[in-house]
Amino acid sequence: GAAYVIGLDQWFVDAVPPELRGRAMTLPATGLLELALRAAEQTGASGVEELTLAAPLVLAEHGGVQLQVSVSAPEADGGRAVRVHSRPDGGTEDEPWTLHAHGRLTAGEGDGGGGGDDLTAWPPAGATERDLSGAYDRLAAVEYDYGTAFQNLRRLWTGPAGELYAEVAPGDELRGEAARFTVHPALLDAALHPLLPGVAAEDGRPWLPFSWSGVTVHATGPASLRVRLTPAREGDADSPVYALTVADGTGAPVASVDALTLRPLSADAVRAAGGGTADGLLRVEWSALSGAGASLSAAAAALSGPGTSLSASGRAADASLAQTGRTADASAWAVIGSADSLQVAGGPAYPALGDLAAALDAGGALPPVVVLPLHTVSAPAEGAAVPEAARAALHRVLAVVQEWLSDDRFAGSRLAVVTRGAVATAAGQETDLVHAPVWGLLRSAQTESPDRIVLIDLDRDGKDSNKADEARHLVRALDSGEPQLALREGELLVPRLARTAPPQDGGTAPRWGDGTVLVTGATGALGAVLARHLVRQHGVRHLLLVSRRGANAPGSAELSAELAESGAEVTVAACDVADRDQVAALLGTVPAEHPLTGVVHTAGVLDDTTVASLTPERLDAVLRPKTDAAWHLHELTRDLDLSAFVLYSSVAGLLGTAGQANYAAGNTFLDALAAHRRALGLPGTSLAWGLWAEASALSGHLSDADLRRLARSGLRPLSTDDAMALFDAAPGTGEALLAVTRLDTAALRASGEVPPPLLRGLVRTAPKRAANVSAGAGSGPGLAERLAAARPADRDVMLTDLVRGRVAAVLGHPDPTEIAPGRALQELGFDSLTAVELRNQLAAETGLRLPTTIAFDQPTPGALATYLRERLAVDEMTADEPLLAELARLRPAVEAAAGDADAHGRIVTRLRELLDAADAVGRSAPAEDDTTGDLDAATDEELFALLDERE
Repeated sequence: GAAYVIGLDQWFVDAVPPELRGRAMTLPATGLLELALRAAEQTGASGVEELTLAAPLVLAEHGGVQLQVSVSAPEADGGRAVRVHSRPDGGTEDEPWTLHAHGRLTAGEGDGGGGGDDLTAWPPAGATERDLSGAYDRLAAVEYDYGTAFQNLRRLWTGPAGELYAEVAPGDELRGEAARFTVHPALLDAALHPLLPGVAAEDGRPWLPFSWSGVTVHATGPASLRVRLTPAREGDADSPVYALTVADGTGAPVASVDALTLRPLSADAVRAAGGGTADGLLRVEWSALSGAGASLSAAAAALSGPGTSLSASGRAADASLAQTGRTADASAWAVIGSADSLQVAGGPAYPALGDLAAALDAGGALPPVVVLPLHTVSAPAEGAAVPEAARAALHRVLAVVQEWLSDDRFAGSRLAVVTRGAVATAAGQETDLVHAPVWGLLRSAQTESPDRIVLIDLDRDGKDSNKADEARHLVRALDSGEPQLALREGELLVPRLARTAPPQDGGTAPRWGDGTVLVTGATGALGAVLARHLVRQHGVRHLLLVSRRGANAPGSAELSAELAESGAEVTVAACDVADRDQVAALLGTVPAEHPLTGVVHTAGVLDDTTVASLTPERLDAVLRPKTDAAWHLHELTRDLDLSAFVLYSSVAGLLGTAGQANYAAGNTFLDALAAHRRALGLPGTSLAWGLWAEASALSGHLSDADLRRLARSGLRPLSTDDAMALFDAAPGTGEALLAVTRLDTAALRASGEVPPPLLRGLVRTAPKRAANVSAGAGSGPGLAERLAAARPADRDVMLTDLVRGRVAAVLGHPDPTEIAPGRALQELGFDSLTAVELRNQLAAETGLRLPTTIAFDQPTPGALATYLRERLAVDEMTADEPLLAELARLRPAVEAAAGDADAHGRIVTRLRELLDAADAVGRSAPAEDDTTGDLDAATDEELFALLDERE
């Protein structure tokens, strides 16, 4: 059928006053009806036979919404199906659409302006006028806020048979807008305001439109309305039905509605809809690894012509292969630890990295891969030793990784850290809580030092595993170019974030009940927001608010008084939740008549630094409020009948935020604990929050550079109301772990960068060719060649412009030319995190491995450009050297494809074409020596030999 995209313009958002921005803004149901009526007009239908609302359309404070009205081809009786969908603006093309309304357009043509009942007798005889003083204030008190542009109900009467008569007129904000619509949604919506609590509704329930039937338009664009709502006999207590007669300000017919069916809709349902309509709730989906691996893909891409380019990870993998030999040669790998811990095709084993370094100093070859196997230590899955064992594992891994990244002798190799069951790839899987936080720590290390570390998780129970098969799968994993993988029952899986939402009925929500709800970190900004929300929206009447300072914390007394005024009994307690004895004593104070029914753990601290600077002490200080506290709450409440056990985690643990390896480790433990509880049949949900707009102890320290870096990563701040809407919607998804954040997928695509692996299911970008270096943009793999082709005097200019462009991008300066080459980088605002980001961008541009301290070792953009020129070792090239260098670069990729007969054939065909082209050029130029021979008669071996000779 035909499809029409119809916009409702900016009037709706512009009409929302600033004080209400950030609240859940719901498009009136009359707006959806307007879309259907406009579709009827464009398709020649006489009206809307039926339109049923499927879900509210909630508009976010930031970002647009794409609306689509689809109309089918005429059916047998001439009617047409109609549907209204939306999706966030700026998303990917395959982003799902949310259905908001569906129905049918009436067959036949409109009445041409005739027909319909009039309301010229006004005010109606026998009707009693109602006082509307304070009506909109009363609506605001129950969280139905209408800005002045929507407060259009002017007068109201009730008739003897229960009918309602409404007089509606626009204010200054909408005057002159009515002619642009069939019936302005804000005016028709105001005619339904008498059905809301505090206006004319008797039982206080907010009756809102559910379905429209028999909607016919007689005239369009009225500037004001008279509306009669007549109760229908077929209505019942749960779904009242009204017939509508709509007239203009003179009483002339405008529209008629045979039946408007109403349903009660709570503010909670609106907030839940807002949380599920965009990308606010995301689950981690472990999908089968696709493709034959990075090497074969690289070979195919390299020979497919100049219009393609490899991803950054693919280029890095190829570079590593070119330097160290094929990854697939696992016999050359090394293992740190016992040789029996993991069979890697006979590779050598070293007790520690230092021993491998000594072997290299003695003349040994650098292995292409160094494997660090981690296995569950003696601490049981249950018991007080779990947090201590997790810290011990993290200390060991931190020491190895710091040595690995700081020693230039290992620069040409990759470290593969292998765990068993440290991540849950499906519901119900047991999790190794000791090594789960290692994944968080190393995800941050991967962000700070791309392509140096790979994380691989094997099946939890490895006792009966086939070691040879595991080694073969490890080879596939390392050859894939993916930084994080899991092996489950012989299949390699990779993690991707995928959107999710509760079902239309809201799913299963916690029963907070009449018991006590414990909130840790309750006197902090996020904890206080949650406490208010539990009391006001969920009716919680018994709260145990816990923090280290308790009643002495700033704002504690005010919060308690505020909650008490809302009808809650509040106990504020001082408790170090990381101390097991203090937690046990705290739980002993919960009254038996109001037993503990819910736990929400929001506490946490930050101490940001890079992996290179992280100490065991700074690691432990951030871990304790996360790992120890959560574990004690789990152990000491596991035998209680809890309805909810919610852990406030962070996307830092999933995305591996740079500079937050300690925080990422602690939050990844929470994610694993939620999965662990689910496997035990206990409630458990970990909410990995993104950035909150409201400043807190966890976000108030962020600088402008930090916020710009987060914006480039696609994370959009959550308003408080938005966050609480997502909190309410999360349980209905049934997921143990959810990333709770809004993503700016358009910004991620516009950056031109390959998105982080976890986001590649949401942001699909076509590879882009690099721009000219002199413009300060990406340089691509041909930087050295282009520098060699330039005049010596121009090379420093090109590299300086490149550095200035990257510095400006990292710091958020709009004009790179304002970055003076001689100005100190630290004066410009560089810190350890921005220095890491600059290093990574320049490493991707140049193909060089650069130290994380480069922004401090080379203090100015000019000095940094000189350093890069020296590292690139650019010499003038003869005319054929760039081509010969490119052929040499392709050789490892060609060899990697030799085992695939189909790929081998395609590659040989392309090589023949290239050699034919070279031969044709050679025949047209003066030839000194014809060594090409008859290429058509050449064998495959001769062709590859020819490449060797040209190298």
